[in-house]
Order: sequence, then C-alpha cells, then structure tokens
Amino acid sequence: MKSYLKSSVLPAIFCLLGAYTYAAESPLKYPIKWDEKPALHPLSDSLKKEAAVYILEQRQIEFVENKDSYDMYRTVHHLIHLNDEKGVEAFNTFSIPSGSDRKLVEVKARTILPGGRIIEVPSDKVKEVKNEDNEPEYKIAMEGVEQGAEVELIYTEELSLQTSGWEVFFFGVPALTGTFRMIVPEHLKFDSKGFNGFSGFTDSVANKFHFYSSAGYNIPKLEDETYSRFRPNLERIDYKLSYTAADGTVRHYTWADLAKKLYERYYGFTDKEMRIVQNTLDNIGIRLEDKEEKKIIAIEDYLKTNILMSDKLTDDNVEAFKEIESKKLTTEKGFVRFFVACLSAAGVQHELGLVSGRYSYQMDESIEMWDHLSLFAIYFPKLQSYISPSAVNFRYPFFPYMMGGATGIFCKTTSFGTVTSALPDIRTIPHLPMNRNQNSITSEVKFSSPDMVPDIKVTLAFKGYNSSGIRELFLYGNKDKEREEIMALTGITDKITDIVSSSVEDADLKNFTVEKPLKINVEVQPPQLMEKAGPKYLFKVGQIIGKQVEMYQDEHRALPIEIEYMHSLPRVIKIIIPDGYKISNPEVVRMKVMFHQGDKDLCGFTSDYTLDGRVMTINVNEFYDAISYPISSYEPFRKVINASADFSKATLILQKI
Repeated sequence: MKSYLKSSVLPAIFCLLGAYTYAAESPLKYPIKWDEKPALHPLSDSLKKEAAVYILEQRQIEFVENKDSYDMYRTVHHLIHLNDEKGVEAFNTFSIPSGSDRKLVEVKARTILPGGRIIEVPSDKVKEVKNEDNEPEYKIAMEGVEQGAEVELIYTEELSLQTSGWEVFFFGVPALTGTFRMIVPEHLKFDSKGFNGFSGFTDSVANKFHFYSSAGYNIPKLEDETYSRFRPNLERIDYKLSYTAADGTVRHYTWADLAKKLYERYYGFTDKEMRIVQNTLDNIGIRLEDKEEKKIIAIEDYLKTNILMSDKLTDDNVEAFKEIESKKLTTEKGFVRFFVACLSAAGVQHELGLVSGRYSYQMDESIEMWDHLSLFAIYFPKLQSYISPSAVNFRYPFFPYMMGGATGIFCKTTSFGTVTSALPDIRTIPHLPMNRNQNSITSEVKFSSPDMVPDIKVTLAFKGYNSSGIRELFLYGNKDKEREEIMALTGITDKITDIVSSSVEDADLKNFTVEKPLKINVEVQPPQLMEKAGPKYLFKVGQIIGKQVEMYQDEHRALPIEIEYMHSLPRVIKIIIPDGYKISNPEVVRMKVMFHQGDKDLCGFTSDYTLDGRVMTINVNEFYDAISYPISSYEPFRKVINASADFSKATLILQKI
C-alpha cells in the first residue's frame, strides 16, 4: 500500500494473511516453463517492419505458504523476435532489478537461431552490477544473437509480501500476447481492473487456490507523443486484496479505511504539540479573527519558506513538532502534519487529501486501490480552492499543474460530541482557467544606421503556471548564468553578446498569490535578424516571439491530445520604420487559425497589423482554452500549433521609398 500510510497498514496486512493457512501445498511453485523444442514464430508483413516483436510476455505472482504467513514470488517470461540490427542491439542484454526488497531465485535465458540452433546463457554469465543510477541489478548478456533470431528469458524473484500492485504492459515495440496471473490461497479474494484494452481477472478455484488470469492482445508499441498523457494510456492491470475468510462480507482497504488512516496519521494532536503550533502562529502573526484566505496565505508562505523537507532523514524524532520548530527540517509527512496542525489551530476549515498526478497511473474509484495516490492536496471548502502543502515552489491559489484534473480522496471530518470520524470524499481537482496563466511579449523595434541592425526592447511577462520554474531560476539559480537563462527565455538570439541590457522583476514566489507576473526586460541587438538583399533589407520579425513547437511531420496520432494547462500568449510588436523606407509586404504577418467546437473557441492563433505613419504594430494572440482534445481533433489542433511556428518564420521586406 501507499508509503504515506505503510507504518500503520503493514501490521494489518500480515494479520490478514497469517490468520488462515492451509496444509495444502501450492500447486505451482512458479513453474512457467519454456518449450523444450522451440521453433521461430512467423510474423505478418506489417510486423516484419518493426525492429522487434514480443511474441509472448507472461507474468505471474504466486503466494507460497511459509509457516504462519506466505512468501511471494513473481515470475516473468519474455519471448522476443528480432527483425533487424536495431532489434538485436535493443535486446542482446537484459537487466533485472535487485535490492533489499527482492531476491532473484531463478533465471535462465537462451537464443533461438534461424537455423534451429539453441544457445543457453550459462548461470555464471548472470552478473550483479550497479546501473547508471548506482542501484543494484542483474545483467544478462545473450549469446549468439542475430537478425531473425528469438531471445527468451525466464526469471523468478522473491518479493516483499504485498497485497496490491499493478503490472504495465508496454515494451517500446509491439506485443502479440501479454498475460498476467495470480495464484493465491482460496481465503484471500482479490479485485482487479484492466485499463486501455487489458482485461481484468477471470477467476477459477482449484486445490484451495484462486487462479486469477488476465490478458491483452496486439498491444501497440506507443510513443510518448507531444502534448499527450503517455503513462495513463498504457495497458495495465491493477489488483488489490479485498476480502479474507475472516469475514467474507467485510471489504478491506476501502476508501473509508483510507480516510480513517489519513485522519489517524495526520491529526489527533496532543496539547503539547498544539502549544508548539500556537507559538508558530504567533510568530507568523496569525489571529483567529483574520479572514480565512489571509491565514492560509500567511501559513503557507511561512512554512514553505522556513522549513526544509527531506525523506532521507533517519532520526526517529525528525517528525516531532518540537524538532520541526527548532531545526526547521523534517520529512514530507512531518511537514504536512505540521501544516494541517497550523491550519487547525488557526481555525481554517480544510480537508486533507491524496491524489494521483495527472501524468501518472490514475486511481479508479471502483477498485479502491490506494497505490496511485502519491500527491498531498488540501481543499478549502469555504473558498473552493486547493493547494499542495509540500510543493514548496507554489503559493495559494496555485498548485502543481499535474494535479489539475487529477482525482483523489479527501478526508471529510464529522463530529458527534467528543467523537470525530473521517469520511472519504472522492473529488477531481479542477483546472485553473486560462486567464490565470499567461506569457506575454511587448516589444519595440528600431533600426540603427548604417547597417539596419535591429535594436529590440522587449518585456516578457510570465503569469501563473507560465512563471513556474522560471521564478526558481532567478530566485535560486546561479547569478553568473542569469544572462544565459534570459537569452534562452527570449529566444531571439543564441549569442549572449547580442544582449545590451537585461533585468528581472517580481520573481518572488509570493507573487503567485497576488497573480503578479514575473517580468524580464531585455534590450537585444541581433544582427542575424536582418539580411541585405540588394537594395532591400529582410527583417526576420517572427523570431521576436522566440522558438516555437513544430508539428509539421506528426501526421499520425495514436494518443489523445492533452496540454499541461490552459493559457494564453498575447504579443505586441511595435516597429519604428526607418526614414526613407517602407515595408512592402506587411500582409505576411496576417494570420488566423482557429479551432471551434460548437460556439466555443478551444484554441487559436491570430495575428494582424496596423500602420500609423512610420509605426507598424503587430498584435498576436495565441490561446488554449481547453486541456483535452480527442484524436479526431488532432488536425485542427496541429494547425494552431504550426501557425505559431509559421509566424516565427515571417520576414518583412524593407525597401526604399
């Protein structure tokens, strides 16, 4: 189960598993076996074009009785056909994770060559090494691998006992068949759910064991496409223990249980703890009569500014309020508990929750599995607003955009006399609207004689989510690298020597709350934006909006479209036309690409100009007022994206009058 609650949940798990045992032996003891007389598998013409194809992917979890509990074994079987040298390079070695929570108990591997020869990997060729992240793993080098061959690997590992989990079937190449099964004692009943085409469990009982089976067929290779949610679209199966023979009518690990665990873990403060909390509130300057929003803003900023978090701390007292107050250092769990204690003492009505990140595997209400709930959130019912208590670089009312659209469990409390109980409330966090997230550009262009080098004064303003990450660059980044960062953000030039001057305003994180944009002021003289062509000058005006995403070649689309957050990008470019010159092709900057659905403009790109004497003013507006778009909308969405890329290539012609 989720690590935020593990300390209190694990004892209950072992009680459930250990309460009932049977004398009967497991009928399997991990016997996934390979064919003793293998033959290469024929492929369709379309699959022959792939670098490799998984013929079969089998996975199995088996509970094996051990005294008053169970050992858990996971077996994996890969069988892969290699079509070309790219496939050979990808699958001539395999890595198996190692670590304190798992033990490799059996492994065998072989290569099946086109001529029928079989080459098995000797056991002494299985090496335990450290990977690039300095984590232990087993490395297996296949032998005799060549184009047209098949490689096969079967291994079994003993894992720490767990009662929930998931299996993801994604390989980077197509797979013909993927299967997953669990063999568990009859008195343990698991629920499951398959996603994106993978089936949930079918159940059969034999020899006092459940045989749970699921499968997926013709699993696509999928790629992490631009503007998509990759992981939630992969084929997978979730599973969790729901019933035991102790009481077959009582469901275990429900959403109500999770709400209760949250309340027990993060509330129930002692009088001594609350005195420490009150001292913190006094230091902040919080008064009970203050408005609720003012209290939230002050508490969040003080805690996130003054208390550090690290989950590498091992001190048993690191989450004690006294230690937090004095050392200003704790774990994420300790920080969140201290945060909600401050809110409680200040009289702020709130609900603590756990949510799935939008780009991670999603919780599903029907299966009641807690594992995918990885992010803390706090909801304020009176204000109908959310924050992320442990996301230190955000301030009310902003939270990490990955939480927008994410679903989670929130702990609602009710009191009857002196008894307080917690109830689960399943809720999806709404996305913040487009008008709160903006990246604007305001610029003025003059030309210096005699070479007509453009002198551009530009102000970039980043508001809301558009400022996320950028504020940190200027608050905590290397000051010696500041101009390089400014150069990258403006995108007008790649030569730092072109920058005449620059400054940054309002980077402080408190400006999230008042929604004051971070501003970057730059004066830049990039000669490469001007080319001379005989008596004419070619001014690359489009480059003032910086580098843009291009989707010209992305004609095929497999995943639905999803952007990070709704936002707008208004730009104003004011050009002072030199004396004696005119712009002969002003219409080149005039563009309009819109995507409508019904009477709503979902996204669009427009640009137009006005001429007033020697001043040309270009107004550009790009906006995205929806988060998700179906695959059927890919073409109109792509046209909007490419419109901004087209504008960035726009060139004005200046010629003598």
